[in-house]
Amino acid sequence: MEKTRGTLVFYVNQRKIVENRPDPTTTLLQYLRRNLKLTGTKNACNQGGCGSCTVMLSWWEKAEQKIKHANVNACLMLVCHLHGYAITTVEGLGSTRQGLSRIQASLIESFGLQCGFCSPGMVMTMHTLLQQNIQPSPEALEMALEGNLCRCTGYRPIVDAFQKFCKKDCGKSSYCGVGDIEDLCHCTIIDGGKHENTGEDKSNDTLRFPKELKNLDTETLVFQNNDWCWLRPVTIKEALSLMDKEPNSHIVMGGTHLVEKLKSRTITKGTLISCKNIQEMTIFERNEYGIEMGAGLTLSSVAERLQACYLSLDNGQGHVVTAMLESLRWLACQQIRNHATLGGHVMISDPRCDLCVVLMAARARAVVISKYGRREVEMDNNFFVSNGKTSLAPIEMLVSVKVSFYPKDTYISYYKQASRKGFDYALLNGCFSASLDSRGAFRSLDLCFGSVLKTTTKLAKCSTLANGMYLDDNTLGLVCDEIKRELYTESNGMASTYKQHVACGFLIKFWREIQNKLNHNKKEDINGLVWKPCEGQQLFQAPSPGQPSQDVVGRCIPLVGAPAIVTGQARFLDDMPRFEDELYVQPVFSTRAHAQILSIDKSLAIASPGVVDFLDASSVPGENKWGLILQDEPLFAENEVFCVGQVICAIVASSEQYAKTAADLVKIMYLDLPCIITNEDAVAAGSFFDYSSHPIDCGDPDKHFPYCDIVKEGQVRSGYQEHFYLEPSGAVVVPKNESGEIEIFTTSQAPTFCQTSASRILGIPRNRIVVRQKRLGGGFGGREYRTPLMFGFAAIAAHRLGKPVRMIMDRTTDFKTTGKRHPFLSKYKVGFRCDGKLEAVSIHFYINAGYTLDVSATILDNACFSVDAAYKTPVFSVYGHVCKTNTPSNTSMRAFGAAEAVFVMEAILCTVADTVKLDQEYVRQLNMYKEGSITHYKRELENCMLQRCWRDCMTQSKFEERKKAVTLYNSQNKFMKKGIAVMPLKFGVGYPVRHLNQGAALVNIYLDGSITIAHGGVEMGQGLHTKMIQVASRALGVPMENIHVSETGTNTCPNTTSTAASVSSDLNGAAILDACNKIMDRLRPYKQKIPKGQWKDWVNAAYMDRVGLSATGIGRSGNQHWDFEKGVGNPSHYYTYGTACTEVEIDCLTGEHQVLDTEIVIDIGNSLNPSIDVGQIEGGFVQGYGWVTMEELKFSSKGETLAYGPVDYKLPGVRNIPRRMKVSILKDCPNMGTVYSSKGVGEPPLLLAISVYLALRKAIQACRADAGLSANFDLDIPLTAENIRMACPVKLPTGKAAS
Repeated sequence: MEKTRGTLVFYVNQRKIVENRPDPTTTLLQYLRRNLKLTGTKNACNQGGCGSCTVMLSWWEKAEQKIKHANVNACLMLVCHLHGYAITTVEGLGSTRQGLSRIQASLIESFGLQCGFCSPGMVMTMHTLLQQNIQPSPEALEMALEGNLCRCTGYRPIVDAFQKFCKKDCGKSSYCGVGDIEDLCHCTIIDGGKHENTGEDKSNDTLRFPKELKNLDTETLVFQNNDWCWLRPVTIKEALSLMDKEPNSHIVMGGTHLVEKLKSRTITKGTLISCKNIQEMTIFERNEYGIEMGAGLTLSSVAERLQACYLSLDNGQGHVVTAMLESLRWLACQQIRNHATLGGHVMISDPRCDLCVVLMAARARAVVISKYGRREVEMDNNFFVSNGKTSLAPIEMLVSVKVSFYPKDTYISYYKQASRKGFDYALLNGCFSASLDSRGAFRSLDLCFGSVLKTTTKLAKCSTLANGMYLDDNTLGLVCDEIKRELYTESNGMASTYKQHVACGFLIKFWREIQNKLNHNKKEDINGLVWKPCEGQQLFQAPSPGQPSQDVVGRCIPLVGAPAIVTGQARFLDDMPRFEDELYVQPVFSTRAHAQILSIDKSLAIASPGVVDFLDASSVPGENKWGLILQDEPLFAENEVFCVGQVICAIVASSEQYAKTAADLVKIMYLDLPCIITNEDAVAAGSFFDYSSHPIDCGDPDKHFPYCDIVKEGQVRSGYQEHFYLEPSGAVVVPKNESGEIEIFTTSQAPTFCQTSASRILGIPRNRIVVRQKRLGGGFGGREYRTPLMFGFAAIAAHRLGKPVRMIMDRTTDFKTTGKRHPFLSKYKVGFRCDGKLEAVSIHFYINAGYTLDVSATILDNACFSVDAAYKTPVFSVYGHVCKTNTPSNTSMRAFGAAEAVFVMEAILCTVADTVKLDQEYVRQLNMYKEGSITHYKRELENCMLQRCWRDCMTQSKFEERKKAVTLYNSQNKFMKKGIAVMPLKFGVGYPVRHLNQGAALVNIYLDGSITIAHGGVEMGQGLHTKMIQVASRALGVPMENIHVSETGTNTCPNTTSTAASVSSDLNGAAILDACNKIMDRLRPYKQKIPKGQWKDWVNAAYMDRVGLSATGIGRSGNQHWDFEKGVGNPSHYYTYGTACTEVEIDCLTGEHQVLDTEIVIDIGNSLNPSIDVGQIEGGFVQGYGWVTMEELKFSSKGETLAYGPVDYKLPGVRNIPRRMKVSILKDCPNMGTVYSSKGVGEPPLLLAISVYLALRKAIQACRADAGLSANFDLDIPLTAENIRMACPVKLPTGKAAS
């Protein structure tokens, strides 16, 4: 080794970093946040699945003699990989002091952020894209954003913000500024004033790359740290020598797979040999026979070189290159492709690896080397031995992969079906290669599959069956039959029917592709769904011409915290600096669904380095049980556990790593007991919680059914939904060590509930506990009443030890322990007339509560209130049953109860329409509520905008015209089907319990004229603080920039209602108005005395007269109240109305779908801030769309969740949103009795996503009609690709063997 270095050198934001003893296990994310205190790079999932930790990696590419850039996930990159690289984080682009970059400014101007936790990652992805291409295409933009998840916005405004850089014009749409309706393409106001970018626009400049980094790739590196050693050789000879000296070492390429093993503590020590910088392993060579690709090339580099290669190939030679490019296109996301390598991808031998199936079908050869020499190995069934294992010996190393070009009479194609289009593992992938002779008969047919057997596999029997046969339907049928048999046999019966059907669907596509190319058949619809860029339109009422410019109510004002968010300066919980003597607490969780605890052995744990204390139920100074309705949930399990993920004990240590290492050493012995997992299990076992609410009934359906023309019965199910707020849950608890005071910083939507629960757990009065909340990176109901799990253990440790204690849940822990949207099993009976008019409905809801009650009874109440949806049924009854199971307690989630109930009613309307063979939209309109209608709980509807929303939506969407086009399309296409549907919405806003309908506020005026307001609501991306400043600005008659909201705290606003249920603006806005009006009454005499004075003059004059400049306010929203014992009353303050029309397309062969178009018309009164409300509408719709389609969460029979983060739980991504989405806010419909005539908007749009379900159902019906099946069928949600495909009765080809 000529040059060896023991120090790590790299740059971050132009700052040189030198590490003498870097820890080989430290990721870049950890280093940025802990060592450099650059907390703008967020830790949302720590799995490489969300993009919140995206940074830009820059390096000198010697072969091209230029600087190159790539966006990567900091959580997957080991810091030792960074020698010779430059890193740019969001802090390196702009700041609130020096000015924002054009990307950051554009994101604000387009309202492309809400909670903001994803925003720094979005900014860095776009910044990298512009460094690579100053004018990317819309397709390149969406491809780049596939690796960045957003739970709030629905992506459309983010795409809008960044599409401005895809073309030279301003990006304004043709509908800008039409009459009194405006869209969101206009100048932006930040903190009440125009935003100017005064800083250096680094997104448009050439990066100043440090010269000293250009030659560091030639140095051998040796980093030793405790039990770890990192070695980076620069030649193959050197690497082989190191492997010989360290036989148990781990070869590291990109390291993305290794990082997961390090995080899970599967590997706890050893030697890591990084081979990514070996020149012989980064080759890409082409000759007339084929290509050789170095194992050290990143997947992005492979794709880039293949693309250049393809463009230079002769016609007909590029089939194999096209197949490889197609697989790379859908392999993970850009961030991962930019770091993962070809060698790593092959050697992990994961059956889901996209490129491996192509390499197998292409009969690629692996070039491997050892100290005994070099050899080539065909990548066949013998090469991929099992998941995680190839046939290479431990002393061998993959150097490169060789792929031969195919002759013109050979065809090769790649196929993939995933749960989500873009950034997802395959449910099934396949690559098929066929060679035909001059007669058109098969010389060879190779059928290779991944994600179905134990590893990537070529089906041997299928691949020989077609030899000598012709490319006809009989051969196709024979091969399809054999595919099903071989998959079933090779998997020992484990290959699902769905995967067998999709495999055959892939073959049908391949068959038709070849026939089309040979002109043996007409062009058929076999190419799948066609992508087009997403676009949006937003229409709303502009402020009246006479409204003073200083009056900001009803104007489009970006979030007041937006500049701090897009620059990474905004602090979330875990961004708080560490205290000097801070401790960390790590819970130990049950691994059983239901079991008796026999013993807990903590001896190894408490002897572990850094451990300070051990906590269990005996450590709780107050009560060990907590809850909202019942105090039935133990903080620490005692004697018995009731679900996987229940906390048994906890370790307190001096660092997070020490705490987690020690927690792994706690040994617990169990005696397993019978467990109940599903609603069906609970019904069979009679396992229920008491549900004492009086049933809601309007007549007796059972007595009425005999008189109905038609009576139908059925049942539908809706599933779990994970909240997936991006900010991890947790707490920092700081004891004051004086009078028992304690301060809790936590991730909560309900500070008062936190305070109440902490008081109970710690046994101290509430006035000694302050709960503070600056902002929240998403909530959606999941951080409302589960928060003791987030702060309780840290609070006990802090109270017990007198030191600050932190606890942050990682994403896996969050998935395992926290509640989700309740699964519903709903059984219905409906009576109706032959003309489709509803007459009687009876419904029984069964909901999976989990192992404690939490808010399940309240959710069931809300379901019963909401189940009428938008329809009048003369005779109606609804009953609820709360199932008790051995799963984590489910909890509130956006539109809780209402979404599930409305889905059931819409399913009933489908049954009615299909039975009487009438158009569904006709039956919906026939039964729709009108002005003056009486609901099933006997409330008369006033100011009902339902019919108006329906009419406007039907007209604007051109529904009848498009419906005819859909019918024509379906008649012309066998395997591709479209569906279009429209649904109305009535959503009750307000709590059914009167005392919850109150808000609190505090307004303080200072002598310089500045103002602070505090209120009881938590800012979590919904724009609550911004709206409250707008309300106060109008009430006080001062500019927005005079007003500031610092945080939410129980010391400023006590006894508050949680931030939920779409009422926060109503409650807190009314409280702010109350406080402001009190102050204005006090200032009125001084305004009259000094009529030409200014705000500051009146404030100071009042102060000189000893007039109070501080006022509290209370908001009392509505007088509704429901008597749950008698089943009478009024549960809602008012209703939000809307209608949605959605058009979809499905691939009947695979179950894949695409939402083509969604049109929403919604009544939200007089919007306080139209652009923020549009964001809530679009974001809510996309979240609901995830619930009804791809967000499937399953539990094993042992009670273990089968998803632990974004890698295996699929939120909608940018590729999945409606390709066109139009939102129209109904104008001239003020809502009397609320803050400036506004309405709640957070939850109702989620329900409009049920229109996607209805449209998908219509598309499936079209497929069923082709098969001659009934249009009447029950269909559960989520409608995943598997469920859509299995609902489509596509008849697969079958063959006849030659006699």
